[in-house]
Amino acid sequence: MSELLVKLPEDQLPFFLALLERLQFVEIEQINGQKISKEQFLQEFEKSLRDAKLHLSGKVKLPKIEAVLDEL
Repeated sequence: MSELLVKLPEDQLPFFLALLERLQFVEIEQINGQKISKEQFLQEFEKSLRDAKLHLSGKVKLPKIEAVLDEL
């Protein structure tokens, strides 16, 4: 299977997510290689977007990347 990184305008995200849900031949994998369902991927992706927006608005403080990498 091939991999593709997609960058798109935020206003096009809902359309892209709806399209992705309909593609039966798409297989989504986490970086560590564990397979997850499209539904789980979309839920996690939407949660990540909400977290990022809350962080940018100052309502939530996310850990710095250095702290996350130190845990690994």
